[in-house]
Amino acid sequence: MLKNVDHMIETTISNDRKKNQLVLAVAKYTQGMSVLTIHQKLLLEEKEMFQDLMDEFFQLWVELFADEGITNYIHMLGSGHLLYFLKKYDCL
Repeated sequence: MLKNVDHMIETTISNDRKKNQLVLAVAKYTQGMSVLTIHQKLLLEEKEMFQDLMDEFFQLWVELFADEGITNYIHMLGSGHLLYFLKKYDCL
């Protein structure tokens, strides 16, 4: 689904600013998730890169959807909880 999400966003959102921001947010999310799915022990730099991407995603997401867009999962991504567990246990 994420491979086609840009097309869905392009065809359903008319506000260009929101459309571009949502496409960028999804790109950050997708890049971050690709780090988690490489199926090997991550280096510290990779863990921190993941969190940097999630921080960028979170900032864009909150600008778009405010408090209503912050689910428990979104909170975990933006708060650094996953980075904490990555550092502590090396994998999720």
